[in-house]
Amino acid sequence: MKRYLIERSIPGVGQLNGQQLKEASATSNAALAKLSGKVQWVQSYVVDDKTFCEYLADDELSVQEHARLSGFPANKVSEVRKVIDPMTAAARWRLALGDQSVYRPRHGQANFEKTPWCAYFYYVGKAPAGSTVRPVAAYQYASHQGPIERSELRQLVTQLALNARAAPSSQNPKPSTAWFPWRRKSYIILLVDDPSFSFDQDNAVAITERVSGENYTFFDGVDFNDIALPNPAGGPAMEYVTAVCFINHMKRSAAGDDLGNGEEQRFTATFSPPLPSLFVLDAGGPGADGPKPLDEDHGTNMGPPIGPP
Repeated sequence: MKRYLIERSIPGVGQLNGQQLKEASATSNAALAKLSGKVQWVQSYVVDDKTFCEYLADDELSVQEHARLSGFPANKVSEVRKVIDPMTAAARWRLALGDQSVYRPRHGQANFEKTPWCAYFYYVGKAPAGSTVRPVAAYQYASHQGPIERSELRQLVTQLALNARAAPSSQNPKPSTAWFPWRRKSYIILLVDDPSFSFDQDNAVAITERVSGENYTFFDGVDFNDIALPNPAGGPAMEYVTAVCFINHMKRSAAGDDLGNGEEQRFTATFSPPLPSLFVLDAGGPGADGPKPLDEDHGTNMGPPIGPP
């Protein structure tokens, strides 16, 4: 889904009381329900005579249809192209992943693509009452519009989390039904949809190659501890959850060469606080054939890195 900012001219809206705002929200929600998931309301900012609303939608036509159904004007609709914040200038590098000098000498050379076009996304939910096992669903996402820039990561993580929260019939992409190796140069994203959980500030995840102990594949780690998602219990408040993201560059060694055809790298991931044995995959399971998820000490990368979709 795309992200839109909608400017609505509503004289006197800034003077509405709590009950009136509640009724206006209910009207908007009723219109959303008629659109069967094509539009999602994130939040709105109310000023004297206008509101500025953030929505996720399939397209602008869906946004305009919501305006028609709700009776709230959409005077100006703008698609969000990039999202920046203070973290853009000062990212918190909390992941012990690898040495960026592996790929820097090759950056700019012909046929060398630094920025991934796809992402492997792990959605980790809350443990059910009385259990320590967190459910997790794994998704493979591919961009068909170009490389996924670092500045787009927050928006992508939010989009994938909302997709994972949606009803199974409306999810796109769908969760994987089996374990999968990482075959593409890609972002690896793990989101824990639990506001009470946060990774340790100085060492969210460390990844080492299982044979030599050195790692030349995973670089560019960044974490978000403030991914804003609607409160599933309802109400206007947003929840803020944690995600870690890094790039799998699929490098064979310190020379910077990519993994070759059929070559495989196996690695071990360590999270802080520890995640081993805390979750199982919804589809498949620890007994399934093939590579295991990050916490299972059997991570796998398999070359060569496949080109853009």
